[in-house]
Formats: sequence, structure tokens, C-alpha cells
Amino acid sequence: MAKKEQIISRDELIGKIAEQSGESKASTGKVIESYPQVVVETLVANQPKTPGEISGCVPLPGFGTIAVKRVPASVRKNNLGSGEDVTIPEHLVPTVKLSKGIKVALNADTLKKAAETKKAAKEDKASKTA
Repeated sequence: MAKKEQIISRDELIGKIAEQSGESKASTGKVIESYPQVVVETLVANQPKTPGEISGCVPLPGFGTIAVKRVPASVRKNNLGSGEDVTIPEHLVPTVKLSKGIKVALNADTLKKAAETKKAAKEDKASKTA
């Protein structure tokens, strides 16, 4: 798997958030550094009890939510050559659900093109019936 390129450094992130919030870089840095610990502690303290259940949702206002899902045990085929059955134990998986605002922002160009295509098709249909 290729290494993902970092598009913003930690210091740049802290600087931008500090600038937008009007807080100092030092206080913003402390908040950003403590946030992951608070999220992990909350998720660990609120683990789902039954397979398939999702719990421990932690909101990231304007970004989405982080939660924990308990995945039931399953039997899979070892696809590394042997083909034998492998038992995967029940385990916890972190999940992230992005907000609608992020999804819309990321797909703005696609949505704009789709709207233009739909409008053109509607105009074309109207000109053929006229």
C-alpha cells in the first residue's frame, strides 16, 4: 500500500484553527493534542455489548461522528494459498460517519455536473416535443 501524502502539517493545522477561532496557537495545540485521548477514553468506556451493535458515538461538530461497532466472530477462507478455514474472533472496529456537509463539499463538482446534465437533458426533451 502506498504511503499517503500529508497535505497539512500538525503545526499548519494548529495555526489555521487558532487563526479562525481567535485562540492562541498554544491553547489550540493543547486542545488538539488532548482530543484523541478523550475520544479513545470515551469509546473504550462505552463499548457495545452485543455483536452488530454500535455505541460510544463521539461527535465532531461539522465533521461527523466516531463510534465503535462490535463485529461478531466469523469463519473465513484463508486466501493465502492453503484455503483452510480461519476463525476470526469477535472484535471491535472503530467507525467514522462523515457529516452531510463534508460529503456535499467533497462532491460539489460532481453534483454541479449532474445538475447541468439533467438540465441539458430536460431542455433537449422539451425541444424535441416542441
